[in-house]
Amino acid sequence: MPGRVLAGTLTTIVLTAVLLFLGAGLLALGAAASPGAAFLDDGPRAVLTFVGLPFAIWAVVLVLVDVLVRNRTVTVRLLIGMGVTLIVAALTLGFWVVFGLSQGGWAAFVMAIAAVYVALFCVAGLVSLALAHLVLFRRRPAVGVAAA
Repeated sequence: MPGRVLAGTLTTIVLTAVLLFLGAGLLALGAAASPGAAFLDDGPRAVLTFVGLPFAIWAVVLVLVDVLVRNRTVTVRLLIGMGVTLIVAALTLGFWVVFGLSQGGWAAFVMAIAAVYVALFCVAGLVSLALAHLVLFRRRPAVGVAAA
């Protein structure tokens, strides 16, 4: 059981990273010199700038929480994971808002860009959690057991 929970959590983290980099590449397509530069240079650089550290913190907290509540139902683990994702996203957005308001000038523009990447992180994390918990690692009913 713990191996299955850990595999599901690591799959969630990898899937979130893939969706995050893919979304950032799509966002960077308009300003990049080429599609390769958008997906391999501009997009990943923006992700690492705006949500790199929060993503790492989220991944560590998600692994710790999932290991601690591994004996709970899938629904409870999914809701806790979604809560962790929303809390990390809110704290990240709060940091960028405080940064933008304290710096003035162009920092408000940076705050708006950061809000887009935080929203992208939030969507990627929630979709990955739902996909991993409800589709990829769901428990299948036992075959051959007749219901009375």
